[in-house]
Amino acid sequence: MFRPKEEKSGLEKLQEKIYSNQGDVDKERREFQDDNAPAVKGDWNDGGLPKYLFMGAPIRGSLVKYFFIAAAVFFLVSAGFAGYMFLGGGQTISGNNVNISVAGPVSIGGGEELPLTIIIDNQNPAAMGAVDLVIEFPAGTRQAGDVGKEFLRQRETIGTIASGESVRREIRAVLFGQEKETKEIVVSVEYRVPGSSALLFKEKKFEIVLSSAPVAVAVNAPTEISAGLPFELVVSIASNSENVIENLLLKVEYGFGFIFSDSEPKSLSGGNTWRLGDLKPGSKRTIKIRGRFEGQNEEEKVFRFTVGTADKQDEKLIGTAFLTANQAIILKKPAVGVSIVLNGDTVSKEIVTAAGSQIRADLLLNNNSATPAESVEILAALAGSAFNRFAVTTDGYYRSTDNLVVWNKNTTAALTQLDPGAKTSLSLGLIVLDMASLISAGITNPTMIVDATVKGQTVAGGKKSDFSAKDSKTIKISSELSLDAKLTYYDGPFQNKGPIPPKTDTETFYTVTLKIANAVNNASNVSVTGRLPLYARFLGVVSPQTENLVFNQLGGMIIWNVGKVSALAGFTGSAREVSFQIAVLPSITHIGSSPLVMTNIEALGDDDFTGEKLNGGVNDLTTDLRADSRAKSLDGVVVR
Repeated sequence: MFRPKEEKSGLEKLQEKIYSNQGDVDKERREFQDDNAPAVKGDWNDGGLPKYLFMGAPIRGSLVKYFFIAAAVFFLVSAGFAGYMFLGGGQTISGNNVNISVAGPVSIGGGEELPLTIIIDNQNPAAMGAVDLVIEFPAGTRQAGDVGKEFLRQRETIGTIASGESVRREIRAVLFGQEKETKEIVVSVEYRVPGSSALLFKEKKFEIVLSSAPVAVAVNAPTEISAGLPFELVVSIASNSENVIENLLLKVEYGFGFIFSDSEPKSLSGGNTWRLGDLKPGSKRTIKIRGRFEGQNEEEKVFRFTVGTADKQDEKLIGTAFLTANQAIILKKPAVGVSIVLNGDTVSKEIVTAAGSQIRADLLLNNNSATPAESVEILAALAGSAFNRFAVTTDGYYRSTDNLVVWNKNTTAALTQLDPGAKTSLSLGLIVLDMASLISAGITNPTMIVDATVKGQTVAGGKKSDFSAKDSKTIKISSELSLDAKLTYYDGPFQNKGPIPPKTDTETFYTVTLKIANAVNNASNVSVTGRLPLYARFLGVVSPQTENLVFNQLGGMIIWNVGKVSALAGFTGSAREVSFQIAVLPSITHIGSSPLVMTNIEALGDDDFTGEKLNGGVNDLTTDLRADSRAKSLDGVVVR
């Protein structure tokens, strides 16, 4: 009996298809097997065919397994090698092995030259390539040796730094800024890894404190002022720097209620900005500001002064601030205020005048209270080394025993009672001692002082209250420079030659002697100048040789840099004197005359006491030898 053969599963069919050695495995066959038929062998190899023909599947699986094992081993080896290289086992460059050292002072004065030493140390096992050193300076830094030029960034190409090599650089700069300000300098190194285009960098920051500002600001102002009355403050700016500070500005911020009047010198704009120009080492500038404050009694007003260099974009603005200073003033409103006006100047605390000049002093009174003022009395005390007690005129009473001028209801009817808001004025005339009197008395830095005091009582509801107020003004007397110039042939320190009287087309040597005297105040920055004509030449001989005298061929200018001249020099002390030799070549146009040999001779200087400019002149020099003790009257006239 036959039964149908069991149908094969999908997996059995796939296995048969893979492992079959027959060409056609797609055909399905359904058979009925006889139970009595002989059993079929289950192993194809029993048929005698070579066994290697049926080994395809096991061989292919082993190769795939070996491939994945090898790949895993390669990955692990590569990762280990990369880690070794990353951790420094190879010839790579790390920023941690690049050391930057910056050596310099921890503090320095503003405007002083800052020396820095920078060392780049390559501790990498390989060279650094395309190395650039970049230094970034803070705002306000200027070039050493030329502080007029800004110096904010410096780049230097160094090139290659070998492994273990150190590179040293010396850098100098000038820092400006405010006192106690901390400045930061950033030093960075840019470099490349050999064989790579990537740009790497390492930086180091260096901090330094400015121990002092390059300039100092001093403010001379009253601590208390009367509201509504004019006053003056003086701002002095002095250089602390070893270098010239260029293009300085002063900016002032006023408290609310300030009304600007004028200033010396004039402001740039708005009455709050002044151009100071270039400030040399040791020099200073002075600004006088005048105005008045409106406000309440006991109210505090604050001025803010800032000094710095002008901004490059707008020269009326401060680009780099060096110093800021504050000045507080308290407003006072006395019941009756007094203000002294000298020669019409309503705000200056001091004026400058010449010896022997006349001064008019007006005393302005103002009742600030809401009640009448009675028994008003004004006292004006006159003092000072330049005060001439024999030359006082007044509409009050001059008490010469103590140099006091008095006004009261007996001298001035308006002082019997001052109504609320009432104003009145009193006056007196003064004459300063002349210069001869000051010099003969040996007086230096002469002044005259006017101190005014007003006192009285206010009356409110039958109750009387005392009041008083004061004001003071100073008159400073300016010095005078006296210049003398003479031409000699026989006298003087030099041996001259050439014909006397001078002849046409023939040179004659002469000696020029300049002498300068000074009156009552020390003078500085004194110089004497004069000009030689085309037919005269400077021979370069000067006596004494310690004097600084130069000749500028361009324009024929003689310049004697005198410098400082003491008060009373040439009077109670020795005058400053210099002699030099010139040669004069007259032409036929000079026959019968005494031609000019030095013109435009003048002396200039600064009065150290008053701050005023001093000047003095003298007549031109000719070949006239009347100043020579051995010359004859016609020895200066040119002959053929």
